Amino acid sequence: MQHRGQDAAGIIASGMNSIQMHKDNGLVDQVFNREVLERLVGHTSIGHTRYSTIGKIKKEDSLPFFTNYPFGIGLAHNGNVYNAKELKDAIYIRDKRYIVTNNDGELLLNIIAHNLSKNEFSFESLSLATKYIMQNAKGAYAVLGSIL
Repeated sequence: MQHRGQDAAGIIASGMNSIQMHKDNGLVDQVFNREVLERLVGHTSIGHTRYSTIGKIKKEDSLPFFTNYPFGIGLAHNGNVYNAKELKDAIYIRDKRYIVTNNDGELLLNIIAHNLSKNEFSFESLSLATKYIMQNAKGAYAVLGSIL
């Protein structure tokens, strides 16, 4: 269903030891056809449509995002983190994590992943990573994530 986010669309799906992702610029019906959707199989998926609030629309800024360290994590984000540059600089200097897009979602994903990598995964470690985001990422945003 297309309501908002006319600039880009994406889906990440995970199944038994595999992750498939497809995202591109355009409306949902332009980005996804039957062939693409049939490849996106799994037990967990995240979809997103994007309406850019920053500059030129680039495919690499489309969501969802994925990282495989410390394990598979997918994330979609909507909103604005107004101290993103400060956080991006800090995560590079402190943790040697590179943020390659202009999307706050990639930054939030890497901050969560780094905090999760400090301990064995548990509800408590996820709660601590989430608490860190809530205390340090300033702005208005919503995040949907999944352990893939």
